[in-house]
Amino acid sequence: MIRSVAKLYQSAEIDTKLPDKEIMLDFDYDYIKRVLINLVHNALAANNSNEPIIIELQLLEDLVNLIVEDKGEGIAAENLQKIFEPYYSTKKSGVGLGLSIVKKIIEEHDGNIEVKSELGKGTRFNILLKLKN
Repeated sequence: MIRSVAKLYQSAEIDTKLPDKEIMLDFDYDYIKRVLINLVHNALAANNSNEPIIIELQLLEDLVNLIVEDKGEGIAAENLQKIFEPYYSTKKSGVGLGLSIVKKIIEEHDGNIEVKSELGKGTRFNILLKLKN
């Protein structure tokens, strides 16, 4: 799935970092793919550097951490708490539903999404999902 999303953005530089072994998750493929597409799309829109967007999958004990990271403009601290609210957007286009939908999908999969950002240095989204039993 991660490779297929990266292929959608062939004109952009996207680095994927994946474990050597296949990881089985119990999730709705289309919904999680939509999450990943939204995060990559946002990362590309914010990326004002020549640094690649990173999509990484880390295997933890009973979880995986799906990471989407950019080296773009970053999100101001006062806006970080608002980014998952419906209709909140700092962009001139769009209606501000993307990240609220992302959060809803992750929560419906018993997961958690976290964001860390620093102005001028970029943004990193961590999505924690349970491994399939």
